[in-house]
Amino acid sequence: MQYGGLAITGDTSFGLPSRRQLDRDPASKAAHADLLDDDKKKRILFLVPHGAREEIMSANWKSVKDDLDWSLNQGQDVKGRAELREAFSKGDAKEIGHVIEAFKMGQRDSHKLANLARCAQEDDKRLYNIGRKLIELKPS
Repeated sequence: MQYGGLAITGDTSFGLPSRRQLDRDPASKAAHADLLDDDKKKRILFLVPHGAREEIMSANWKSVKDDLDWSLNQGQDVKGRAELREAFSKGDAKEIGHVIEAFKMGQRDSHKLANLARCAQEDDKRLYNIGRKLIELKPS
């Protein structure tokens, strides 16, 4: 198993098992381990198996629909509303990159932006059609 999110500064002699030992011994594998050295200085190690975050975080379609509805219809003086409507009006789900950029203009909440990106990665056509329905256009 490969590990990502590895951030080490300074001395790395924590007395930790090696990657080879972690791969051989399933009991020692941690889904997420935060380890700090004894003197609490800058040496931090994160062991996260590749894919763990994707398994934990999944797209929340109800939330993204509500967020898009607010950005397209309900919110007052939303920046990027015209650009967002234009991106959904093009009629091609390949324009999802423009949708994300326009959404970023009016939305500062990083959780909402991340959820939109997860939805786009999971099913860009579904996300595109949700937006088209919200501005009363036929799904593409």
